[in-house]
Amino acid sequence: MEDGPAVGAIVLLFDKQTPLEHHGSGASVDTITPSIDDDAEHAGKVRAESLQEQTASAAQFLTASNGPVSATLALLDRTAPGLSQYLHRAWRKIYTTRRRRTVGIVTGLVTAVMLLPLHYEVDCDAELQPVSRRFVAAPFEGTLRECRVRPGEYVQKDTLLAVMDEREIEYELAGLVADISRARTEQNTHRSGHEYSDAKIAAHEVERLRQRSELLEYRSENLELRSPIDGIVVSGDLKDSEGVPLKTGDSLFEIAPLDKMTIEIAIPEEDMRQVSVGMPVQLTLDAMPSEQLHSRIIRIHPAAELRDHENVFIAEAEILNEDETYRPGMRGSATIQSHRHPLGWNLFHKPVARLTGWLGW
Repeated sequence: MEDGPAVGAIVLLFDKQTPLEHHGSGASVDTITPSIDDDAEHAGKVRAESLQEQTASAAQFLTASNGPVSATLALLDRTAPGLSQYLHRAWRKIYTTRRRRTVGIVTGLVTAVMLLPLHYEVDCDAELQPVSRRFVAAPFEGTLRECRVRPGEYVQKDTLLAVMDEREIEYELAGLVADISRARTEQNTHRSGHEYSDAKIAAHEVERLRQRSELLEYRSENLELRSPIDGIVVSGDLKDSEGVPLKTGDSLFEIAPLDKMTIEIAIPEEDMRQVSVGMPVQLTLDAMPSEQLHSRIIRIHPAAELRDHENVFIAEAEILNEDETYRPGMRGSATIQSHRHPLGWNLFHKPVARLTGWLGW
Protein backbone atom coordinates (compact mmCIF):
# COMPACT_ATOMS: atom_id res chain seq x y z
CA MET A 1 0.00 0.00 0.00
CA GLU A 2 1.19 3.54 -0.75
CA ASP A 3 0.78 4.77 2.85
CA GLY A 4 2.09 1.59 4.44
CA PRO A 5 5.58 0.16 4.93
CA ALA A 6 7.20 -1.65 2.03
CA VAL A 7 6.87 -5.37 2.46
CA GLY A 8 8.04 -6.56 -0.95
CA ALA A 9 8.49 -5.82 -4.66
CA ILE A 10 7.05 -7.12 -7.93
CA VAL A 11 9.58 -7.41 -10.78
CA LEU A 12 8.46 -7.55 -14.43
CA LEU A 13 10.83 -9.07 -17.00
CA PHE A 14 10.65 -8.29 -20.71
CA ASP A 15 12.53 -9.62 -23.69
CA LYS A 16 14.08 -6.22 -24.38
CA GLN A 17 14.64 -3.79 -21.51
CA THR A 18 13.23 -0.29 -22.26
CA PRO A 19 12.76 2.47 -19.67
CA LEU A 20 9.09 2.94 -19.14
CA GLU A 21 6.97 4.72 -16.58
CA HIS A 22 3.37 4.18 -15.79
CA HIS A 23 1.30 5.70 -12.99
CA GLY A 24 -2.11 4.58 -11.94
CA SER A 25 -4.46 4.31 -8.89
CA GLY A 26 -1.84 4.52 -6.21
CA ALA A 27 0.62 1.95 -7.70
CA SER A 28 3.85 2.79 -9.45
CA VAL A 29 5.89 0.52 -11.71
CA ASP A 30 9.47 1.29 -12.85
CA THR A 31 10.75 -0.63 -15.85
CA ILE A 32 13.85 -0.45 -18.07
CA THR A 33 13.31 -0.34 -21.81
CA PRO A 34 15.76 -1.74 -24.25
CA SER A 35 18.03 0.64 -26.19
CA ILE A 36 17.38 1.22 -29.90
CA ASP A 37 20.02 0.28 -32.37
CA ASP A 38 21.01 3.22 -34.55
CA ASP A 39 21.53 0.96 -37.56
CA ALA A 40 18.09 -0.72 -37.29
CA GLU A 41 15.85 2.21 -36.46
CA HIS A 42 12.78 0.76 -38.07
CA ALA A 43 13.07 -2.59 -36.38
CA GLY A 44 13.68 -0.89 -33.10
CA LYS A 45 10.54 1.16 -33.46
CA VAL A 46 8.54 -2.03 -33.99
CA ARG A 47 10.03 -3.67 -30.94
CA ALA A 48 9.47 -0.49 -28.93
CA GLU A 49 5.83 -0.42 -29.85
CA SER A 50 5.48 -4.13 -28.86
CA LEU A 51 7.23 -3.51 -25.59
CA GLN A 52 5.00 -0.53 -24.88
CA GLU A 53 1.95 -2.70 -25.41
CA GLN A 54 3.31 -5.37 -22.99
CA THR A 55 4.14 -2.68 -20.47
CA ALA A 56 0.66 -1.21 -20.74
CA SER A 57 -0.88 -4.66 -20.14
CA ALA A 58 1.39 -5.22 -17.12
CA ALA A 59 0.46 -1.82 -15.73
CA GLN A 60 -3.21 -2.63 -16.05
CA PHE A 61 -2.66 -5.97 -14.27
CA LEU A 62 -0.80 -4.29 -11.45
CA THR A 63 -3.51 -1.66 -11.12
CA ALA A 64 -6.23 -4.32 -10.97
CA SER A 65 -4.36 -6.51 -8.46
CA ASN A 66 -3.26 -3.66 -6.22
CA GLY A 67 -6.23 -3.98 -3.83
CA PRO A 68 -6.29 -7.80 -3.42
CA VAL A 69 -2.51 -8.01 -3.07
CA SER A 70 -2.47 -5.24 -0.45
CA ALA A 71 -5.25 -6.92 1.51
CA THR A 72 -3.50 -10.29 1.36
CA LEU A 73 -0.23 -8.76 2.55
CA ALA A 74 -2.03 -7.02 5.42
CA LEU A 75 -3.70 -10.32 6.43
CA LEU A 76 -0.38 -12.12 6.34
CA ASP A 77 1.11 -9.40 8.44
CA ARG A 78 -1.63 -9.74 11.05
CA THR A 79 -1.36 -13.53 11.15
CA ALA A 80 2.42 -13.54 11.30
CA PRO A 81 3.65 -15.16 14.58
CA GLY A 82 4.60 -12.87 17.39
CA LEU A 83 7.44 -13.14 19.84
CA SER A 84 5.59 -15.52 22.18
CA GLN A 85 4.66 -17.82 19.32
CA TYR A 86 8.20 -17.71 18.03
CA LEU A 87 9.56 -18.58 21.45
CA HIS A 88 6.99 -21.38 21.82
CA ARG A 89 7.97 -22.89 18.48
CA ALA A 90 11.64 -22.58 19.34
CA TRP A 91 11.03 -24.31 22.70
CA ARG A 92 9.05 -27.11 21.06
CA LYS A 93 11.86 -27.66 18.62
CA ILE A 94 14.44 -27.73 21.40
CA TYR A 95 12.17 -29.97 23.56
CA THR A 96 11.63 -32.41 20.69
CA THR A 97 15.36 -32.57 20.03
CA ARG A 98 16.11 -33.10 23.72
CA ARG A 99 13.37 -35.72 24.01
CA ARG A 100 14.78 -37.66 21.11
CA ARG A 101 18.23 -37.40 22.61
CA THR A 102 16.88 -38.47 26.02
CA VAL A 103 15.07 -41.44 24.51
CA GLY A 104 18.26 -42.48 22.77
CA ILE A 105 20.30 -42.12 25.96
CA VAL A 106 17.72 -44.00 28.04
CA THR A 107 17.52 -46.76 25.43
CA GLY A 108 21.29 -47.08 25.44
CA LEU A 109 21.43 -47.18 29.23
CA VAL A 110 18.66 -49.78 29.45
CA THR A 111 20.42 -51.93 26.86
CA ALA A 112 23.69 -51.64 28.76
CA VAL A 113 22.00 -52.55 32.04
CA MET A 114 20.24 -55.55 30.46
CA LEU A 115 23.65 -56.83 29.32
CA LEU A 116 25.22 -56.64 32.77
CA PRO A 117 26.34 -60.15 33.89
CA LEU A 118 24.68 -60.89 37.23
CA HIS A 119 24.12 -64.05 39.26
CA TYR A 120 20.80 -65.72 38.55
CA GLU A 121 18.94 -66.24 41.85
CA VAL A 122 16.61 -69.20 42.37
CA ASP A 123 13.96 -68.57 45.04
CA CYS A 124 12.82 -71.72 46.87
CA ASP A 125 10.87 -72.85 49.91
CA ALA A 126 12.99 -74.39 52.65
CA GLU A 127 12.56 -76.39 55.85
CA LEU A 128 14.94 -77.33 58.66
CA GLN A 129 15.45 -80.99 59.52
CA PRO A 130 17.94 -82.75 61.80
CA VAL A 131 21.09 -84.07 60.17
CA SER A 132 20.48 -87.50 61.71
CA ARG A 133 17.61 -89.04 63.64
CA ARG A 134 16.93 -92.26 65.50
CA PHE A 135 13.57 -93.92 66.00
CA VAL A 136 12.70 -95.87 69.14
CA ALA A 137 10.14 -98.58 68.33
CA ALA A 138 8.27 -101.19 70.36
CA PRO A 139 10.63 -104.21 70.51
CA PHE A 140 7.77 -106.69 70.94
CA GLU A 141 4.03 -106.86 71.43
CA GLY A 142 2.86 -105.65 74.77
CA THR A 143 1.27 -102.83 76.69
CA LEU A 144 2.76 -99.40 77.33
CA ARG A 145 2.87 -98.98 81.10
CA GLU A 146 4.53 -95.57 81.48
CA CYS A 147 5.93 -92.73 79.33
CA ARG A 148 8.70 -90.64 80.91
CA VAL A 149 9.36 -87.89 78.29
CA ARG A 150 7.50 -85.46 76.04
CA PRO A 151 8.44 -83.91 72.67
CA GLY A 152 10.86 -81.00 73.01
CA GLU A 153 12.76 -82.44 75.98
CA TYR A 154 16.51 -82.91 75.70
CA VAL A 155 17.70 -86.43 76.56
CA GLN A 156 21.09 -88.03 76.85
CA LYS A 157 22.09 -91.46 75.70
CA ASP A 158 20.45 -94.26 77.77
CA THR A 159 17.87 -91.89 79.25
CA LEU A 160 14.72 -93.83 80.19
CA LEU A 161 11.95 -92.95 77.74
CA ALA A 162 9.16 -95.46 78.52
CA VAL A 163 8.44 -98.75 80.25
CA MET A 164 6.49 -101.71 78.90
CA ASP A 165 4.03 -103.61 81.12
CA GLU A 166 5.54 -106.87 82.47
CA ARG A 167 2.38 -108.52 83.79
CA GLU A 168 1.47 -110.37 80.59
CA ILE A 169 5.03 -111.67 80.32
CA GLU A 170 5.00 -112.88 83.94
CA TYR A 171 1.67 -114.66 83.42
CA GLU A 172 2.96 -116.41 80.32
CA LEU A 173 6.24 -117.35 82.04
CA ALA A 174 4.37 -118.95 84.92
CA GLY A 175 2.34 -121.05 82.49
CA LEU A 176 5.45 -122.06 80.59
CA VAL A 177 7.11 -123.38 83.76
CA ALA A 178 4.18 -125.73 84.30
CA ASP A 179 4.13 -126.78 80.64
CA ILE A 180 7.85 -127.55 80.64
CA SER A 181 7.49 -129.68 83.78
CA ARG A 182 4.61 -131.62 82.24
CA ALA A 183 6.47 -132.15 78.95
CA ARG A 184 9.53 -133.49 80.77
CA THR A 185 7.34 -135.91 82.75
CA GLU A 186 5.81 -137.20 79.51
CA GLN A 187 9.28 -137.56 77.99
CA ASN A 188 10.49 -139.67 80.94
CA THR A 189 7.33 -141.79 80.82
CA HIS A 190 7.79 -142.58 77.12
CA ARG A 191 11.45 -143.43 77.67
CA SER A 192 10.64 -145.83 80.49
CA GLY A 193 8.03 -147.54 78.30
CA HIS A 194 10.49 -147.78 75.40
CA GLU A 195 8.26 -145.46 73.35
CA TYR A 196 11.19 -143.72 71.74
CA SER A 197 9.25 -141.89 69.01
CA ASP A 198 6.86 -140.36 71.52
CA ALA A 199 9.80 -139.58 73.77
CA LYS A 200 11.45 -137.73 70.88
CA ILE A 201 8.33 -135.70 70.27
CA ALA A 202 8.13 -134.85 73.96
CA ALA A 203 11.78 -133.74 73.88
CA HIS A 204 11.07 -131.35 71.01
CA GLU A 205 8.13 -129.92 72.94
CA VAL A 206 10.35 -129.38 75.96
CA GLU A 207 12.91 -127.55 73.81
CA ARG A 208 10.22 -125.34 72.21
CA LEU A 209 8.83 -124.37 75.61
CA ARG A 210 12.33 -123.68 76.94
CA GLN A 211 13.13 -121.34 74.03
CA ARG A 212 9.83 -119.55 74.51
CA SER A 213 10.67 -119.17 78.19
CA GLU A 214 14.09 -117.69 77.37
CA LEU A 215 12.48 -115.22 74.98
CA LEU A 216 10.02 -114.09 77.64
CA GLU A 217 12.81 -113.76 80.18
CA TYR A 218 14.73 -111.58 77.68
CA ARG A 219 11.67 -109.39 77.20
CA SER A 220 11.20 -109.21 80.94
CA GLU A 221 14.74 -107.90 81.26
CA ASN A 222 14.24 -105.30 78.45
CA LEU A 223 10.98 -103.66 79.38
CA GLU A 224 12.64 -100.26 79.61
CA LEU A 225 13.02 -98.22 76.40
CA ARG A 226 16.05 -95.92 76.47
CA SER A 227 17.42 -93.23 74.15
CA PRO A 228 20.09 -94.52 71.76
CA ILE A 229 21.74 -91.06 71.34
CA ASP A 230 21.97 -87.59 72.82
CA GLY A 231 19.38 -85.27 71.34
CA ILE A 232 15.93 -83.80 71.55
CA VAL A 233 12.66 -85.72 71.51
CA VAL A 234 11.19 -84.61 68.18
CA SER A 235 8.04 -86.74 68.36
CA GLY A 236 6.46 -89.23 70.75
CA ASP A 237 3.83 -87.70 73.05
CA LEU A 238 2.58 -90.93 74.68
CA LYS A 239 1.44 -89.58 78.04
CA ASP A 240 -2.16 -90.11 77.00
CA SER A 241 -1.43 -93.55 75.51
CA GLU A 242 -0.40 -95.39 78.66
CA GLY A 243 -2.08 -98.78 78.78
CA VAL A 244 -2.50 -98.96 74.99
CA PRO A 245 -1.45 -102.28 73.36
CA LEU A 246 1.58 -102.00 71.10
CA LYS A 247 2.64 -104.07 68.12
CA THR A 248 6.19 -105.01 67.27
CA GLY A 249 7.81 -102.17 65.30
CA ASP A 250 5.38 -99.41 66.33
CA SER A 251 7.34 -96.12 66.31
CA LEU A 252 7.21 -94.56 69.75
CA PHE A 253 9.86 -91.80 69.80
CA GLU A 254 12.03 -89.85 67.37
CA ILE A 255 15.31 -88.58 68.80
CA ALA A 256 17.47 -86.13 66.86
CA PRO A 257 20.69 -84.25 67.72
CA LEU A 258 20.41 -80.48 67.22
CA ASP A 259 24.06 -79.41 67.09
CA LYS A 260 23.76 -79.34 63.30
CA MET A 261 20.70 -78.91 61.06
CA THR A 262 19.94 -79.80 57.47
CA ILE A 263 18.22 -77.27 55.19
CA GLU A 264 15.89 -79.06 52.80
CA ILE A 265 15.48 -76.76 49.78
CA ALA A 266 12.62 -77.38 47.34
CA ILE A 267 13.97 -76.38 43.90
CA PRO A 268 11.26 -75.76 41.26
CA GLU A 269 11.50 -78.18 38.37
CA GLU A 270 11.95 -75.37 35.82
CA ASP A 271 15.05 -74.08 37.65
CA MET A 272 16.68 -77.45 38.28
CA ARG A 273 19.15 -77.02 35.40
CA GLN A 274 20.50 -73.82 36.96
CA VAL A 275 21.45 -75.42 40.31
CA SER A 276 24.45 -77.59 41.15
CA VAL A 277 26.32 -78.80 44.22
CA GLY A 278 28.52 -76.16 45.86
CA MET A 279 26.36 -73.12 45.04
CA PRO A 280 25.85 -70.64 47.93
CA VAL A 281 22.49 -70.51 49.69
CA GLN A 282 20.94 -67.73 51.75
CA LEU A 283 18.17 -68.77 54.15
CA THR A 284 15.61 -66.60 55.95
CA LEU A 285 13.38 -68.36 58.47
CA ASP A 286 9.81 -67.23 59.04
CA ALA A 287 10.45 -67.36 62.79
CA MET A 288 13.51 -65.07 62.46
CA PRO A 289 12.90 -62.76 59.47
CA SER A 290 15.69 -60.35 60.45
CA GLU A 291 18.38 -63.05 60.49
CA GLN A 292 20.00 -64.49 57.38
CA LEU A 293 21.79 -67.83 57.34
CA HIS A 294 24.44 -68.74 54.79
CA SER A 295 25.48 -72.17 53.57
CA ARG A 296 26.25 -74.18 50.42
CA ILE A 297 24.47 -77.03 48.69
CA ILE A 298 26.09 -80.35 49.60
CA ARG A 299 23.78 -82.77 47.77
CA ILE A 300 20.75 -82.85 45.45
CA HIS A 301 18.27 -85.72 45.44
CA PRO A 302 18.21 -87.40 42.00
CA ALA A 303 14.44 -87.93 41.90
CA ALA A 304 11.71 -85.29 42.01
CA GLU A 305 9.16 -85.15 44.82
CA LEU A 306 5.61 -83.81 44.99
CA ARG A 307 5.30 -81.11 47.65
CA ASP A 308 2.34 -78.75 47.99
CA HIS A 309 1.04 -80.01 44.62
CA GLU A 310 4.28 -78.99 42.87
CA ASN A 311 7.03 -81.13 41.39
CA VAL A 312 10.33 -80.15 43.05
CA PHE A 313 13.85 -81.44 43.54
CA ILE A 314 15.21 -81.48 47.09
CA ALA A 315 18.66 -80.03 47.72
CA GLU A 316 20.39 -80.15 51.09
CA ALA A 317 22.65 -77.75 52.93
CA GLU A 318 23.85 -77.71 56.54
CA ILE A 319 24.11 -75.08 59.28
CA LEU A 320 25.54 -75.22 62.78
CA ASN A 321 23.11 -75.03 65.71
CA GLU A 322 25.39 -74.99 68.73
CA ASP A 323 22.97 -72.97 70.88
CA GLU A 324 20.01 -75.09 69.66
CA THR A 325 18.11 -72.02 68.46
CA TYR A 326 16.82 -73.74 65.34
CA ARG A 327 14.34 -76.58 65.62
CA PRO A 328 13.19 -79.25 63.18
CA GLY A 329 10.24 -78.21 61.04
CA MET A 330 11.06 -74.50 60.90
CA ARG A 331 10.15 -73.11 57.49
CA GLY A 332 11.47 -70.21 55.47
CA SER A 333 12.64 -69.06 52.06
CA ALA A 334 15.99 -69.85 50.48
CA THR A 335 17.80 -68.09 47.64
CA ILE A 336 20.35 -70.03 45.60
CA GLN A 337 23.01 -67.95 43.83
CA SER A 338 23.42 -69.61 40.43
CA HIS A 339 25.75 -68.86 37.48
CA ARG A 340 26.12 -65.40 35.93
CA HIS A 341 23.86 -64.42 33.03
CA PRO A 342 22.91 -61.09 31.41
CA LEU A 343 20.32 -59.27 33.50
CA GLY A 344 17.85 -59.39 30.61
CA TRP A 345 18.14 -63.19 30.53
CA ASN A 346 17.59 -63.38 34.29
CA LEU A 347 14.42 -61.31 34.04
CA PHE A 348 12.81 -62.56 30.85
CA HIS A 349 14.02 -66.09 30.01
CA LYS A 350 11.05 -67.73 31.74
CA PRO A 351 8.34 -65.61 30.03
CA VAL A 352 10.09 -66.06 26.68
CA ALA A 353 10.31 -69.82 27.20
CA ARG A 354 6.60 -69.99 28.08
CA LEU A 355 5.70 -67.86 25.07
CA THR A 356 7.75 -69.94 22.64
CA GLY A 357 6.30 -73.10 24.13
CA TRP A 358 2.77 -71.73 23.77
CA LEU A 359 3.48 -70.75 20.17
CA GLY A 360 5.01 -74.16 19.47
CA TRP A 361 8.36 -72.80 18.29
